[in-house]
Amino acid sequence: MGWRESPPSSPLLLCLFALLMFALSANAQSSCNTPTIVNLEFPEGREDAPIPANAVGFSKLIQATSNQPSTFSVEDTDVSTKNFTKYFDINFYGFANPPGIYIDMKLGIDRDGPTSSVDDDVDILQYRIVCQALPGSNIFSVLNIGILDQNDNPPQFVNAPYSFNVNELTPVGLTVFRLISSTDLDEGDNKQVEYFLEKSPTAQFDGTPYFEIPLLEQGQISVTRTLDFESMLRATNGNASETYFNMTLTAKDKGIPPRSSETFVIITISDGDDLGPEFIYDTCLPSKIPNGKNCVRPNYRTTIESNSNQASTLVFTPVPVDQNNPTATTDIIIQDRDSLNNAVRCQVVSTVPIGYENRFQSFATLVLGSAKQYRCSISYLANSSISRSTVPTLDLIVLIQEESEQGRIDYATVEVTVMQANNFDPVISASSTIGYILENSRRETIVSETLALDNLLKLTFSDQDMLPTDPEQGYDIIVSGGAPFTVSADGYVLLNTETLDYETNPQYTLIVRIREQSGGRESNPISLTINVVNENDFNPVFDSNQNYVGSIVQGVYSAPQVLLTIKILAPPSYLLINTRADPASSPGTLTVSPNGVLSLSGTLTAGETYFAFIRATDQGTPPRSADTTVVVNVTPLDNQPPRFTSNQYTIFVSEAVPQNSNLFVLPATDPNSSILVFHITSITPQNFFPFFTINGNILLNARVFDRESIEEHKVSVRVADTEGNFDTAEVTVSILDANDESPKFTQPSYSFVVDENQPRGTNAGKVQASDNDLEGSPNSRVYYSILPGLDGSDFSIDGSSGKLTALRPFDYELKNVYQVLVEATDLGVSPRETVVPVTVYVRDLQDSPPVSEETTSSRSAACQNKFQEHLSLHFL
Repeated sequence: MGWRESPPSSPLLLCLFALLMFALSANAQSSCNTPTIVNLEFPEGREDAPIPANAVGFSKLIQATSNQPSTFSVEDTDVSTKNFTKYFDINFYGFANPPGIYIDMKLGIDRDGPTSSVDDDVDILQYRIVCQALPGSNIFSVLNIGILDQNDNPPQFVNAPYSFNVNELTPVGLTVFRLISSTDLDEGDNKQVEYFLEKSPTAQFDGTPYFEIPLLEQGQISVTRTLDFESMLRATNGNASETYFNMTLTAKDKGIPPRSSETFVIITISDGDDLGPEFIYDTCLPSKIPNGKNCVRPNYRTTIESNSNQASTLVFTPVPVDQNNPTATTDIIIQDRDSLNNAVRCQVVSTVPIGYENRFQSFATLVLGSAKQYRCSISYLANSSISRSTVPTLDLIVLIQEESEQGRIDYATVEVTVMQANNFDPVISASSTIGYILENSRRETIVSETLALDNLLKLTFSDQDMLPTDPEQGYDIIVSGGAPFTVSADGYVLLNTETLDYETNPQYTLIVRIREQSGGRESNPISLTINVVNENDFNPVFDSNQNYVGSIVQGVYSAPQVLLTIKILAPPSYLLINTRADPASSPGTLTVSPNGVLSLSGTLTAGETYFAFIRATDQGTPPRSADTTVVVNVTPLDNQPPRFTSNQYTIFVSEAVPQNSNLFVLPATDPNSSILVFHITSITPQNFFPFFTINGNILLNARVFDRESIEEHKVSVRVADTEGNFDTAEVTVSILDANDESPKFTQPSYSFVVDENQPRGTNAGKVQASDNDLEGSPNSRVYYSILPGLDGSDFSIDGSSGKLTALRPFDYELKNVYQVLVEATDLGVSPRETVVPVTVYVRDLQDSPPVSEETTSSRSAACQNKFQEHLSLHFL
């Protein structure tokens, strides 16, 4: 062995040495020839790592002596696991305090074995001390070196990470996992482990409020708070594979400083039977309970027919309705709110008013393609009639119950309206069939039923199928024949234009019908006569558009002699505002009566001329007036009057001639070759604006003719010579038809229904049009045809009758709506035509197996709604 002059001089080492001397004083004082046992302790270190020369605690006194022994060595024994000379040195330190023989540790020794068992720990090393006091005389002692544990190993989890399932119904306080364990190669407090749960930074759900380790040393997990599978399921959008807590589990020993390690714990929450059934109902009001049901006591609506003995399956609409599709129907869909998918049944358990539950039958069937949803069907039983006069409305209380031990339940209400069978057509009644309205009235003025315009004309719509307590029936109002007028939904006749003019058309005839919007029944038509009340908006117009000319034979007239009658269309008052004679000294006197009769009296001499200036004033408010001039010539006794060749003439004029056309040359002659003046004395029928004027001796039309309004005019004409002699005749103007009217269909659009799979030639409907041109003429005969395009190739039409037929069978599943444009053409020289849109709907028949209960039911309801909706549509 090697000897050193002095041991390490560190004060701390000297202090430790003094303590060791106290513990081993017996060994230090014994002589070499006395066997002893020496016990030392060194802290463990890194295996085979050199110990620093100045490291405290790695030099130990084994014998205090001031003399260096002749021989002193340490030998390995059979039980030694570490070679002494590799890990230790033995030295003599003469100047140490105290001086003596020391053991120095030079390489680190790992006390801990590869397993947590103490059997492989290196905690005690045993060697033999050999001391030779005299040659040939060896004394053997035992050297025990204890390796002190250092906290140099963290705990290691066993069978980690951990995962397990916990049902949401697990009570608070129950231990749910006991398999957490770990190992630590250290010993003592360094080996004692405590466990801690923390939230994982990547976890979607924090489990620390719900789980704890109540005894940190035992590693058991218990529930601290009520679990809720459904709230986690909602948070994952219904993904049950993500309803778990992911927490970090830490194992920490009690060493100084402590060491720890981490793993993770996944606790999957499984569903328990804690929730009852629910209604799947998109439009109901949500629950205010944070984790409550989606819907609270949902409501449905349906209808049954009053006094019906026919069995039927109820069709439901939700309450409130779907605002995006107000006419949509729905099924009553129910399910268990838990994911356990318990079956759910339904039953009508009571009614309001009571006692009608036995009139209905209900059952639940699994929705095809669903694992948990059931459809609750309710049927109205045969021979269970309910009269709406007794029970207009009825509430069905529907109970649903899950088939489980708990048997949880829920309720819904079905509001049943008892509908009257549609046995009667609607009826229109009117407060009066004759109405009055002022000309020049503004748009939407309501027609009155009296000439005084003090009471409004009102139509009343009624239906014997409806009770007074029923909601108001909706009607489509169809008005024909009265273009300027329409009828409001509440039955008032309204003006639909701002160009109403008495002088153009003083009277209109309206034909009004109503059609039920739901049942489709139609009323008989009612005819209304609307009279346009004249307003004083024009000045009087004389029946002659020129001055009046008359004559009288010379002589002495003591009594007034009637010369002529002045006429205007409306009865006026006539006033003679001025007269004169030529020469001015002529003694004759002109007078005019209030009704327009002009008379002359006095001594009249041939060659005299009298002039009358007459003003006609109407009786309107304010009154309007017009002036005219009358010329009266005094003729000799032998002067002969002019003559027409006939008193009656008939001419034929096409209604298509333009305004101011030359219609007829008036044939009149004068025996005295006087200058002749022609004028019109009357026109029948009367009209505010004259149809005719005279230019010289030619009759002209002042307006365009309309044969459909007036077929014949009678014009009274007068011819007078310069002496006032005159003759009269009547010209009958017969208006010939021109093709100026287009065919008119009875409806603005047509819609028909054809069952699917019907053979070629099936009747699809009939359109009808009429033409107001001359009846029986080619101008009024109508021929029908189908315009190319759209679905025209699928139909044919009878050109004479307008009957529409299908050219092939139709398949509802392939196509259920066809559109055709039908043209009506008259047979005039220049034909006129009108086009109307026609929609043909294919009615679905049961010709295909159902795909699924849910799909078939919803499609049938949707098609029925679509079918009803299309029946009320019109092309725009």
